[in-house]
Amino acid sequence: MVIVGGMLVSCRILPVSAVPVAKGGRVAGLMVAEAVREGAGFVVAARRADDPMERLGWCLRAMEALPPEERVWREEATGMAAAVWPERRVEVAAGGRRWEVAASPMPGVGLSPASAWRVSGPLRHYRTRGAGVPVLCGPMAERDAMPGGLWVNRTAFVGVYGGAARLELVDPADPTVAGQLMAADYTLGWAKMFGLAGGMDRRKLPDVFRPGGNELGPRIYRLAPWNPDKRILLLVHGIFDTPQMWRGVVNGLFRHPEIAAHYQPWVFTWPTGLPLLPAAAALRREFDAALAAADPGGRTFAAGHVTVAGHSMGGLLARTMTSDSGEAVWRAMFTLPPEELPVDADDREVLREACFFRPDARVERVMFLCVPHRGSGIASSVIGSTLAKLQDIPMSVAGPLLRLLTLNPEVIQPEVLGGAFLPLHASIPDLSPHSPVLRALQACPVTTEHHSIIALRFPWPARWNSDGAVSWRSAHLASAESETLVRGGHQSYTDRRCLEAMRRILTEPLHQPVP
Repeated sequence: MVIVGGMLVSCRILPVSAVPVAKGGRVAGLMVAEAVREGAGFVVAARRADDPMERLGWCLRAMEALPPEERVWREEATGMAAAVWPERRVEVAAGGRRWEVAASPMPGVGLSPASAWRVSGPLRHYRTRGAGVPVLCGPMAERDAMPGGLWVNRTAFVGVYGGAARLELVDPADPTVAGQLMAADYTLGWAKMFGLAGGMDRRKLPDVFRPGGNELGPRIYRLAPWNPDKRILLLVHGIFDTPQMWRGVVNGLFRHPEIAAHYQPWVFTWPTGLPLLPAAAALRREFDAALAAADPGGRTFAAGHVTVAGHSMGGLLARTMTSDSGEAVWRAMFTLPPEELPVDADDREVLREACFFRPDARVERVMFLCVPHRGSGIASSVIGSTLAKLQDIPMSVAGPLLRLLTLNPEVIQPEVLGGAFLPLHASIPDLSPHSPVLRALQACPVTTEHHSIIALRFPWPARWNSDGAVSWRSAHLASAESETLVRGGHQSYTDRRCLEAMRRILTEPLHQPVP
């Protein structure tokens, strides 16, 4: 890079397209670097490279993999030498000039070549070739980070800036640097992050039947460092699920530089045995808290450009962020207005928060994935009724209704009081087509731009079809901006056509003028 009068004129990036392996390792049949012990340190020699600075780039990466004692690289033919000192400083000498190269542009964060890791399991590994060395960076400790911290993909290269050399890290979301295509690994960070959080899946059944046992409770996790200039993609899972369900979706979407450059993913997790209304209230409350912590003033671009995607019951939770309840939900539950309800102030506030909601102005659009807007027949079947009886709702959630049921049952609507919704009032009964809560929610039209993605399991017309759990009739919204039908079951969110539809919905606003 050349800087003239404070203006960037040009930049030279080293095409370090092969990942070095210390101690004589090979990459694609090319010997790129080898390290031998010499006295108290190591000498690293690069071979078969015409550009001296390219050799330097390879050797810096090789030295990163060596033990943390003094390491030296030198080449007698050109007079170039590099030394990595214990305090992680790199000095480079060539042609009588001495340069200092930062060994780690991210202090306190570990860097390791992507080639040192292997992605296994259901995730497809997305990579591209180019200049630089893909590296995995982490863990990064940030508020609302996933358990195990944040892990991000970056591409390392040695930049020459006039008379100085510097080790740089760039985001793979930026497809080019100074007009050169950069090497990138789009999957490794997600694989590492979701792998460390794999214990979440062990809570699938306990969260349905004993939701009060989840000490974390409802909360939002960020899957990437906070960026005030990127839109937020908030993902909400459904019943019998955890944020782990989104790993294939995030990997499939954010392999596209256009998505990665403009969006940052967040996930909402909740004990899925909670009733619909309290869970939805928790989503709205936790989103407010997470966004306030990231952007206290609420003035950033990100704060005003949010897209929500909800799967199954998660879509019903997301619906409360994009519709106006008016008094419909409250009247479906109670015979008296809030101010006349014979409860103490705390219980009244809990019930009011659950039953009253308005569209969140920060949410621009919502995507409904296999969402049972009109319920699921499984919830009202013998299997659903049996499972519902096993659900144990914590008193912090069921307490206000149970106290009303005990002391003033006349204030509860007869339809609610006489059904299977009290005193249990859990997530499975709320998904029944006969649920008064769900029918009241249907009366609240979605006023934000919304799109439906519906799976059809059988090869016959949509109106008689379903995904095995949710029928097309239940998932269909006539008001939707678009409706995408994919062939598959209820868990078809990683289907190629589903991801293509999500990508289309996410990229459409990127090509429109920002108000």
